[in-house]
Amino acid sequence: MNPRGAYSKKDRNIINVEARHQWCLAALKAPSQVPEDCIRALASQRSFAAMRLPRTSVQPIALNTLKAIADEILARRAPEGKGFLYLDALRVALKNKTAERPEVRAAESRRRRHDQSFDEMRKQLRLTEKLNLQRTHAYVDLFSKLVALTKAASVDEVMRLRLHNLLQDHKHLYTPLLSPSVEASSQRPLHVISGGKP
Repeated sequence: MNPRGAYSKKDRNIINVEARHQWCLAALKAPSQVPEDCIRALASQRSFAAMRLPRTSVQPIALNTLKAIADEILARRAPEGKGFLYLDALRVALKNKTAERPEVRAAESRRRRHDQSFDEMRKQLRLTEKLNLQRTHAYVDLFSKLVALTKAASVDEVMRLRLHNLLQDHKHLYTPLLSPSVEASSQRPLHVISGGKP
């Protein structure tokens, strides 16, 4: 067996365990930033040993190797000199912190959906109001022109009378829609000005 190869492998394992330790400390400060696959890796000692963090030194490692290296390099940080127990305690603490997140995320997701739904309803309401205003303007413009037409000298009396009756019937039926009472609306009622535009 090549001693240099074994030494190099142990060096990589030491770097791996120390990187895993530093990741746990950083993640405990910002548990909301821990990715979902890492949260799953916190479920047990074995899954924690199998955890891989792309573009870092945290790579899968045999659980027994993780225990041995952690006991060796983290002993000074452990209350009883058991480095792996210290590292595993960090894993459990992080697991517990991230376990609170699904409920928080669900509440945030519900709030976002509610806000988006409310915003969408407001947009639809504004669009409906705009379209209704445009339709009202179009109606008033047409009605005003018909009123002006009844006064035109070129229109014979029979046609004038028919137009007049048609407009009177129309006003009788639809004026309440266009000119609501003061009690029903604080806006000014819509009036048709004969011979002109509103």
